Amino acid sequence: QQQQQQQQGEQAGVQGEEGVEAEDDRSREIRSSCLKLLAQVWLRFPDALDYNAAWPEFLPAVQPLLPRLLMEAVAEKEPPLLSCAFALSASPHLLPVLGNMPSTTPGHTLPLVPAPQGSHTANSSMATGEAEECGKPGQQDSQLVFPQELLPGWAKQGLGGALMRSCIAMLTAKRCSQASRVTVLDMVDSILEFAEEGPEEAKQAVLEGQSEGGLRGPAVMSLVLEPWLDELLVALKTIVTAAWEGKGSAEAKQSEQLGPKAKAGRKRSRGAHRELSVLEKLGGRCASPTTALLLGDALAALVGGTTSGSSAGGAGAARAGKSKLDEVGLARALGALSSLWGRLAAAGGLKVAYGGDKAIGLDTMWRYWETMSGLALRLSTRDARTSLASAFVAAAQLLDGASSTDAAVHEGRGVEGGEGGGEPMAVDEGAAAASTHGCGALRAARLLEDLTSWQVDSVDEMNYERRLEGYKALNSTQWAALGRRKALPLLLAAHHDCRNPADLALRQAASQALERFIQGVKQQQQQQQQMAEGAPEEDLMWLVPRVVYPQLKSQLASPSMSVRQEHLMLLRTLVLQCPDKFPDLVTLTSPQDPEIDFYLNVAHVQLHRRSRALVRMGRLADAMAAADQGLPNTGGGAGGVGAVTGGSLRCLLDIAVPLLQVVIGEGGDAKDGRGGHERDQIDADREANVVDAAMGALGAVARALPWHQYDTLLSQFMRTLKVKTTKANIRAVCVILDAFHFPLPHNLEAPVHAEGTAPIVTANATAPAPATAAGPSAPDNSKEREEGDEGSDEEAEDTIAHSEANTAATAANVEAEAAAVQRALLQRVLPIMHRLLVQGGPSPVVRAPVALALVKLLRLLPSEVERTELPRALQGIANLLADRQQRVRDDARHVLVAVAKELGPAYLPYICNVLRAALPDKGFTAHVIGYTLHAVLDALVGKLMTTRKSRHAAAAAAAAAAAGQEAAAAAEPEAGAAAEGNEELEEWAAGPEEEGDGGDDGGAASGALDDAVELALPIIENEIFGEVAEAKEVAQFAMNYKEAKKVRGYESFMLLAAGVTFKTSMEPLLDLVRAHLHRASSPSVRNKLSQLLQHAARGVHANPTAGPTALAVWVHRALAGGLEREEAARERAKADVQGATSAAAEHGGAVRDPVAPVGHIIQSTVSSSGKATKRALSPEDAAALHEYLIMDFALQLLHSSLRRGALSGRSPIILGLLDPLLGLMVRALRCRHSGSVGLALRCLTILVGLPLPSLAQASGAAGKGVTALLKRAPNASHPVALEGFRLLAALLRQCSAYQPTTAQLRFLLSWLFSDRSAEDSSEVGPAFALLRAILGRRLVVPEVYDVMNWVQGLMVRSHSPQVRATCASALLQFLLDYPLGPRRTSEHLTFLASNLSFEHETGRLAVLDMVQQVVSKFPVEVTTANAELFLLPLVMRLVNDPAPKCRAAIAGALRALLAALPTQQHDAFATYCRQWLLGNNSALRRAAAHSLGLLAQVEGKRFGPRLWAGPSVATTTTATTASAPAPSSSHAAAGDGPGKPPVPLAAPVLACLTRAAAASSASDAEGGG
Repeated sequence: QQQQQQQQGEQAGVQGEEGVEAEDDRSREIRSSCLKLLAQVWLRFPDALDYNAAWPEFLPAVQPLLPRLLMEAVAEKEPPLLSCAFALSASPHLLPVLGNMPSTTPGHTLPLVPAPQGSHTANSSMATGEAEECGKPGQQDSQLVFPQELLPGWAKQGLGGALMRSCIAMLTAKRCSQASRVTVLDMVDSILEFAEEGPEEAKQAVLEGQSEGGLRGPAVMSLVLEPWLDELLVALKTIVTAAWEGKGSAEAKQSEQLGPKAKAGRKRSRGAHRELSVLEKLGGRCASPTTALLLGDALAALVGGTTSGSSAGGAGAARAGKSKLDEVGLARALGALSSLWGRLAAAGGLKVAYGGDKAIGLDTMWRYWETMSGLALRLSTRDARTSLASAFVAAAQLLDGASSTDAAVHEGRGVEGGEGGGEPMAVDEGAAAASTHGCGALRAARLLEDLTSWQVDSVDEMNYERRLEGYKALNSTQWAALGRRKALPLLLAAHHDCRNPADLALRQAASQALERFIQGVKQQQQQQQQMAEGAPEEDLMWLVPRVVYPQLKSQLASPSMSVRQEHLMLLRTLVLQCPDKFPDLVTLTSPQDPEIDFYLNVAHVQLHRRSRALVRMGRLADAMAAADQGLPNTGGGAGGVGAVTGGSLRCLLDIAVPLLQVVIGEGGDAKDGRGGHERDQIDADREANVVDAAMGALGAVARALPWHQYDTLLSQFMRTLKVKTTKANIRAVCVILDAFHFPLPHNLEAPVHAEGTAPIVTANATAPAPATAAGPSAPDNSKEREEGDEGSDEEAEDTIAHSEANTAATAANVEAEAAAVQRALLQRVLPIMHRLLVQGGPSPVVRAPVALALVKLLRLLPSEVERTELPRALQGIANLLADRQQRVRDDARHVLVAVAKELGPAYLPYICNVLRAALPDKGFTAHVIGYTLHAVLDALVGKLMTTRKSRHAAAAAAAAAAAGQEAAAAAEPEAGAAAEGNEELEEWAAGPEEEGDGGDDGGAASGALDDAVELALPIIENEIFGEVAEAKEVAQFAMNYKEAKKVRGYESFMLLAAGVTFKTSMEPLLDLVRAHLHRASSPSVRNKLSQLLQHAARGVHANPTAGPTALAVWVHRALAGGLEREEAARERAKADVQGATSAAAEHGGAVRDPVAPVGHIIQSTVSSSGKATKRALSPEDAAALHEYLIMDFALQLLHSSLRRGALSGRSPIILGLLDPLLGLMVRALRCRHSGSVGLALRCLTILVGLPLPSLAQASGAAGKGVTALLKRAPNASHPVALEGFRLLAALLRQCSAYQPTTAQLRFLLSWLFSDRSAEDSSEVGPAFALLRAILGRRLVVPEVYDVMNWVQGLMVRSHSPQVRATCASALLQFLLDYPLGPRRTSEHLTFLASNLSFEHETGRLAVLDMVQQVVSKFPVEVTTANAELFLLPLVMRLVNDPAPKCRAAIAGALRALLAALPTQQHDAFATYCRQWLLGNNSALRRAAAHSLGLLAQVEGKRFGPRLWAGPSVATTTTATTASAPAPSSSHAAAGDGPGKPPVPLAAPVLACLTRAAAASSASDAEGGG
């Protein structure tokens, strides 16, 4: 029971404590709710009733809560008591409560009275008890106070002011929340709004619905806020400093996340702008100079980008830190500074602030002056620049005020404040400093106001009149009078306006002001030199290297051309005016010749002048590097090869690099981006020339830079590459990498020096002079030498030790820099390039320029790094080839091809390995890998194909031109030529030469794809013979992928054959063909193998390593081996056939012809019973059956090289190489494959035209072989037969040793034109060539005459012009050269005469041409004897032939015949013509007239007597013809030919008379009559 009672008691105690805590929580909740309710009531009904009765209860009740406001300030939500305070400040009727005064009701105001003089306000004294009055005189008279006798008790206790002070104190809390801070600032803003209201604003408030009365106007500030002003300003300063120095970043983020408040009048605070705005409003009301000075220091430090305790001066604005404020914040801060410094100046200036140590205040203000000067260049908005000018005016008032007071005290005479007067003489150092610093500050500030002035009645419109007048006032004299510190803000303001690309007038005015500044500097320097004085403290030259030059060079990379031009002109002026300060930049000027002045041309509007300027810059950079290459490196490090000095570096880095960067950047844009018309192709080409010149200059600059500057340049362009990956930027990085000229650890070599000399050191180290045993000019003084031996030895030892130390130090520097270079490339450059290589996303893109730059970089690194990193780079590209998107694959393939071209053929194994790793041999990737391999090979070797073709054409032309000169030497070859050729074959076959094929290849390089053959052949094999080939035959699959539409393996094989070393790698290539020979029985496989070999032949033809020796030896080896194996197989087959024949004879069977036709391959064996039975062949035997494909390939190589290749010449070396092949060609005529036989015939046709030693011996065998082939050929139009005809014709024409037998000739001629119906030129052409060769040899056999009868008929019948011409030529040769009797001659001529009327025009023309040839070339006796055969037919056809061409040809033939006849026959012919003229047949009369005309042409003057011998006949005939009626249709049909209209007789008669008259007149002229 006792225990239970004890436990119950403990439980009751716990419940009591919990009840107390719960009661406290409920009390706090009730108190908070009450305060929130009061705040809402006062916000919504501020003037609904008189609340004065509530203040005695409310204010004492909340006094215990005031200390807790500092703790509650860190809460996320504002304290309820703060909400009440804000509600009181939001109404003019409740606002007096915060100033310890009773509230008012609508229509009532506070009874304020003027404060008594010399006393503080009661409410202020009650609140603080220590406020100071430091205002202007008379300020106390205008201050209003509430009468003390009317104050309630809570007001006399200062309870309302205590609430206001506690609210302000919340701002000083270290972790004050954003909500609390915003509420307090809202209170201050509300109070300031009521304080700024005047009578007009009060009336407007009443019109807007607000109640009248309450506390408004300036009294609000003095009664409510001014007692706590200093504490508020300090708190605001703390907040601003913490916010912009990073201490308030969390609050700032919270401010950004805070949404708009629901309460009326709340504003959103962003960063410290709100606090700066309040500071700007309250700065002018600061009553304490100490507070004003403290705030001014803090804000000035904040504006200058330094902490409040650091110094902002010393190095000027150019070195001042950059402020963390944005332009809005800077405008607020500068406005606050202007207010604070204005208040401080009104309160007594720096003397009051700093007490007696005024010099410190001056130095501090000048540092602030320099700090704010940098803002004149940075700021661009209207508010910011206006606030800056106001701040400078306030600072100038402080400076000039202090200087004036100091000058009055020390000198007793005034100084012109703000007009730029002369500097006063100082008594002591402090006074001198004050007077110097203070002269003209206000003048400079007023000028800055002019330069930053804006129109008052316009929005953001400049006041051009004031600005231009301000720049006009800045002449050289004014600049010199201002001095460097006072001129600094004006100088930077001018630089700011000079950068404005949109305002031409302002930019030119600023540029002219800067030009006058440079002239003022020059004048000041000249005055100092004349007066022999040192540079004063305010020397303007101090600004040139620290401000002017840096600002000018900073705008050389401006995107605006006009801005660049202005700055280049100013830079040129600066260099010309101060040549001693910029001696290295003077070299770019040319005052005498503006055409070559760099500054005038590099930004010229004419593009060719820009290009010329950039080219000059590149030459200058090369010259600098060459001139400084041997200078010692005094900087303690190796500067690299060609490192330039500091002055040259300034020219390159400050001038060249920015200009080159902007030119390259502009060239990389497809469009300008700044408006204007689109560039046409001409403009693009011209700009491309400028970019090319810039690239060349960039490479020259990079070659001239030391490593650190080179690294900076490369990093700069790589940063640009991250932002803008254009072709121009990538090209620039490639150019810089190409200009890499620094040693790396893998290529550092130990210096080798001769014995007796000091080591030769590199990298700009000073090399000591050689130390020899005795110099040539050393005096021979043995005594002195003996005395100085000891000292000389010591000096020598010191010299050697010093040299070794220098060498070791230099080597260490070189190694250290090489390691640093390699480390930078590996750790910084290489990773960036890898990251930029592929742009990820749904459609990944590989950047071709980045890939090229990466490859260039890897080639600079050691080989082990390259072996590691290059596959990684290639793998990143190759992985995209497996993408399903066609565009992605095409882009990746394009980049891979470009990389392969950059790397060269030696890196093809890398690419093959990467392709095989990235693309498996299945699916669509199996097609992609073959397609990509072909693209890479085509890029590496494709150009070699066309180059080789052109070279072969040129070689063939040269050989043809030199054939005449070599004919004599080739006709009588040396006896040892063949032996020499055989020796060369043996030497080549013994082993590969170390230096290629010698001079016969024309210096051709070795094959570059040898190492890639083993890797590429499996890919090609899979594409041609594997599953890939089967997939390509599926139409649907081929349509889906571009890579599957065509087999690229053949072309890849051709490119491999063109790029490998022929001597060593041809056999490995052919292993692919030999591996599939056993499957060649399949037509599809055989076709593929044939195509492979054909493409290989084309590749070998373009291979530069396939020289005459290599090619001849390989062909000889391939043919000899193939022929031996085939001949052995033939012997075995013959033995089998003979055994089968004997067995068949024993069984009584018929004997088959053992000779197989051409093209037939025996693939069967014969059993012992005599029956042919097929058996399964082994792969070796099956491959041997199709080895003729390799022989065809060898013969094709030989044929192409004989025609236009390496063996097409006639030099003794080539003839010696070809002679051993002649016997092989004869043996190849017995091959079982028609293709090999045809190729052998072609090769023999070319070889018989060469003066080969063994041709005479081989010609007989060749003729027999061809005859045997022709006997086995099915007909004369067979390809083998045609080639045989060509060979025989060549033998007959060019080989006199070849003497065919009569039987051979009779067989040839009887079989040559066995197909008499063949009239195609391609079929009968070789036969006619052989016929003409026989005719040329004048080989007489009966078959020749029989063939010629058919030939003359074919000449007339054929419709082919080539056949007719060939027949005519052969017939003419036969008629002229062969023995013909009168009967046979008459038969041939009769054939011609009878075919003058052949039905087809072409046949008649052929006959007429032959008649004319016969008449012209036959002997006169034969022509005279057979003239009657042609005269009458020709005369009749002259008028009866309907074809004009034929009539013209008839006239020519008749004229030729008449010319060949003697005079007696002319007389007879003329007699016949006269008789025909007298006849009645009009056709005969016309023919006679034409004939007489032709006779007149032939006889000339001898025809005159014939004409006048019968004038009556001619006259009568002419008259009769003229008067006769038109002939009837029957006469026309009889005489003029069918279908021809009658021709008047007068025309031919007149023609005859005309010719006769012409002939007779010529006779009269010669005879005088």
